[in-house]
Amino acid sequence: GQHDCVTVINNFFPRERLDYYTKPQGLDKEAKLPPKLAGPLHKVIMTANLHPVKIVMMVRESALLADVAALGKCYRVLDLICEKCIKQRDMNEVLAMKMHYISFILQKCITFLKEREDKLDGLIKSLLKGRDTDGFPSYQEKFIRECIRKFPYCDATLLQQLVRSVAPVEIVSTTLPWHEQSLKYSIHQFYTGIFCTISPPFYFECMTGWTGNDPTALSVLTQAITGQVGFSDAEFCTACGEKGADKRCSVCKMVIYCAQDCQKQHWFTHKKVCMKLQDQREKHEAESAKQKIKQKNKQQSKG
Repeated sequence: GQHDCVTVINNFFPRERLDYYTKPQGLDKEAKLPPKLAGPLHKVIMTANLHPVKIVMMVRESALLADVAALGKCYRVLDLICEKCIKQRDMNEVLAMKMHYISFILQKCITFLKEREDKLDGLIKSLLKGRDTDGFPSYQEKFIRECIRKFPYCDATLLQQLVRSVAPVEIVSTTLPWHEQSLKYSIHQFYTGIFCTISPPFYFECMTGWTGNDPTALSVLTQAITGQVGFSDAEFCTACGEKGADKRCSVCKMVIYCAQDCQKQHWFTHKKVCMKLQDQREKHEAESAKQKIKQKNKQQSKG
């Protein structure tokens, strides 16, 4: 509950500040943002879920936003807000970074709408695609790192903090085969999200041998913008990062989704590692069962 309150406060952006751009200002003959776009854009700005797949889904689901011209106007307004946040007396680097991040995603949406036949579905697929070796979404990781790198205000303290957190982390898979990796925590902790509250999908960290000291760019950026820190027993959708996911893959039972649509969209990449996850889960459950039997026998022998 406390985490949710902090997140809502950190992500609040008054609608009036956006409506300012729906009216001509100064010598402008027309507004920078058509009034009809203010509502759907404000909804995107207010989201606390910064997973890029979720934001692209919000664009795709809006008939007004899923248009090249509309997205062009939206990202330019976000850039203006970003600049204003930096240059105003009470500088707000966090809000500036969020505006830059959303603008960066909208610009990528424009690229896919212009150049790809599969449009925004293609962008979602690119962001979800995991490496064949371990399932880690390397395109998504590189995409967010590029976004951070292109933040235009190099002297910003927040930017320097993000770079220090992300730069040392290499985007490489473990040299050990998947089934031979030693896990620092139990599989249950990884797959229920207890281990990490802000870096879904959690099983990527497990499969790449990460222990939590090497965070993803998404987890670092989310913590910086929303203020989500610490541990949580909440579960997040593997595909879009939505909180409160409760649908598991019926085969491996390790990967969690918020809706059937997310599961369907993620299957093309999850199927490459699904059986491996199932084997690992079954192995872990067998080991746990053995340990319980040993403990029970030990207690009986003492009695």
